[in-house]
Amino acid sequence: MTAIYYDDNDDRIIIVGALQTYAPRTLRAVFDAAGQIMVRLKVRASNEFGPFPYSDLMDANGQGFADRMAAMAYLNSVFGRRPSYAGVERVIADEDLGGHRVVRISGAGRAAYASCADAEHAEFVIGMTRTAIASGARGLVSTQGVVEEPSWAWELGPLFLGLSGLLTPNPPTSGFVLRVATVVTPTRIMLVHDEPYLLAS
Repeated sequence: MTAIYYDDNDDRIIIVGALQTYAPRTLRAVFDAAGQIMVRLKVRASNEFGPFPYSDLMDANGQGFADRMAAMAYLNSVFGRRPSYAGVERVIADEDLGGHRVVRISGAGRAAYASCADAEHAEFVIGMTRTAIASGARGLVSTQGVVEEPSWAWELGPLFLGLSGLLTPNPPTSGFVLRVATVVTPTRIMLVHDEPYLLAS
């Protein structure tokens, strides 16, 4: 069985067993003369995978397909995927990063926790991790828009950067103050882009 799926964290298409991953919208699926499924690069038909009987294909959860048309519909949806969120940066983590934590630019294409206690972080905050990212791994950071987390229980009002990338409803009393979000519902926040201001030391 061959799994083919879209990886939200990296915005890449995964074909298990292939030597590389693929950017969304660069692959297409077609039927060959025998009615089996071929997967090929849009720009070079000679680069292809298959043929696959539909019964040999599965999604990321290991689920197969009832027939070849269902398999083809699934592949077309995977190959046309775009991230469902606006405002995103792909970064490499400079340390283990938890999900829904505020991060800063720590180098070219790299991110680490932001902290209100370090004034040098004030101008480099970029957004919030979408999921946990292991040190050295790639992941996505939301830079704008709505973020939802079912385990949250915020009260309406502003949220500020705290220590080690954590959110807090209470503005810090040392370091610098940066509002990073506004609570929309107890489990949803809207990221904002306020100017930081330094507190007297």
